[in-house]
Order: sequence, then C-alpha cells, then structure tokens
Amino acid sequence: MQHRHLTTSGIPTTVPEIHSLLERGRTEDMRTFLRAIKDDPFGDRAENALRAAYDSEVYGYPAMIRIGVMAWRQDSRGRS
Repeated sequence: MQHRHLTTSGIPTTVPEIHSLLERGRTEDMRTFLRAIKDDPFGDRAENALRAAYDSEVYGYPAMIRIGVMAWRQDSRGRS
C-alpha cells in the first residue's frame, strides 16, 4: 500500500503508517495487517495498532483492531 507522505515497505508498523492504513487502506491491506498482528499480539506492531486505533476517528477498523488484539492476547495466554 502506498502511504501519503510516508516511505514504507511491507506491512505498516509505526503509528503514522497504521493511521494511513486506517484512513486509506484497501480491504486486502487490512487483512494482511490483521494477520500480522494476530501472529504477534504482544509485539510493537500490535502495541502501535492499539495506539492508532484508540486515537482514530475512522469507523469500523479501529474497533476491530482493539477487539482482535485483546482476543488474540487472551488466546495466546491460554495456549502457554
């Protein structure tokens, strides 16, 4: 995905990249992003996703991120 005013390659990681994804990303970009968070729900990308989601005024995806990260973290703890 091309981000306005950002140079990035691959899956968004920083808060500004994630904000850009929330505001302008395609559905497939979001699917790829959510898979990456699910694979590492305690990582930097997940933490930054939560920051962006709580700060965003976009409808839909921020709530999905918040719910997903919390569920994946809970699931991850249950498997240990």
